[in-house]
Amino acid sequence: MKILHTVHRYHPFTGGSEEVVRQLSERLVRFGHEVTVATTAAPGRDSKLINGVKIEEFHCSGDMVEGIKGEADRYRSFLRNGEFDIIMNYGAQIWCSDLMFDLLPELKAKKICIPLGFYRLPDARYAGYFKTMPEVLRKYDAVVYLSSLSPDKEFAARHEITNGIIIPNGTEVTDFEQAPKGEFRRKHNLENAFIVLNVSNHSGVKNHSLFWKCVNQLKGEDITFVLIGNALTSSMKKWLKECYTLCRMKGLYFNALVLEHTPRHEVIQAFVDADVFLFTSVFECSPLVMFEAFASKTLFVSTDCGNVKDFLDCVCIVKDEQEAKRMITDYKNHPATYAGKIARGFEFVSQKLNWETIARQYEELYSSLLRKKVNW
Repeated sequence: MKILHTVHRYHPFTGGSEEVVRQLSERLVRFGHEVTVATTAAPGRDSKLINGVKIEEFHCSGDMVEGIKGEADRYRSFLRNGEFDIIMNYGAQIWCSDLMFDLLPELKAKKICIPLGFYRLPDARYAGYFKTMPEVLRKYDAVVYLSSLSPDKEFAARHEITNGIIIPNGTEVTDFEQAPKGEFRRKHNLENAFIVLNVSNHSGVKNHSLFWKCVNQLKGEDITFVLIGNALTSSMKKWLKECYTLCRMKGLYFNALVLEHTPRHEVIQAFVDADVFLFTSVFECSPLVMFEAFASKTLFVSTDCGNVKDFLDCVCIVKDEQEAKRMITDYKNHPATYAGKIARGFEFVSQKLNWETIARQYEELYSSLLRKKVNW
């Protein structure tokens, strides 16, 4: 199959969407398919062929509501002339999906959308966008939801959209099993520390302000806090965007470790060496970091976001900094009490949510659409 995946950002950018599309694309190449990723141009990307995946860059930004800037015409021409068998749009409310909506009837490829929860649904500015969305989704050959609890799945049910299928996110357990234990601790002189980790980029929806409230609640508890994440822009504007400056200042004030541009293997080492992963997001679809915490056997403490409730026997859900403090200090003092949650999370990702299995599900979906044997 000749496959196109579109995603807002891709390697060397890091984040959940970037990692998911990388894992799927590279595995589909290994399965014998030709895969291209259309994405935003990146200053640090020095190759247009990464592990067999072709990269097509576009200097483009924005979405249909806020306005799209850059090479919109070139991108639309690329879609028309690419002669792909499959086009998968990863995410909505982004230029690379929004620019394709009115082209859907004319594109011969089988078309798949993965909306990722529709995080802009509560935003009044996007009312018109979502008014037209039911008709847009019906024009796709398939819509993939990451969870039965996600807002996009509920949106589809409300509008009687029937071309959907659930394929969850996952992780690669062997990456965490093979990571050298203690390497992150040694590098940052944290050998004997109790480490609470958060890995998320500096976006408002990640709610880093709550993370720092938790840090403040737990000061004096002999805990080291680590925040790994990048700004959403690489220029000096990052100091004026979202929460980047706040996190830098709070890191200095609380003597926390705030890291950016961390290589993937070091992020994995941080997961492996952390005692707790503290996730404070206000909106998710299916947080990849949850599965990575399961794979690294790190207790996952989180706000009630995305499909976290699907895994109540593996996670600890908190609503505010007071509850987070009680949960983390209890685990610190009584780790055996939480051993079952950690073991169940690891077992779940090992058996059901590994990338090889999930990539095969996408391969079968794509093949089925081309055979025209999918019955919704």
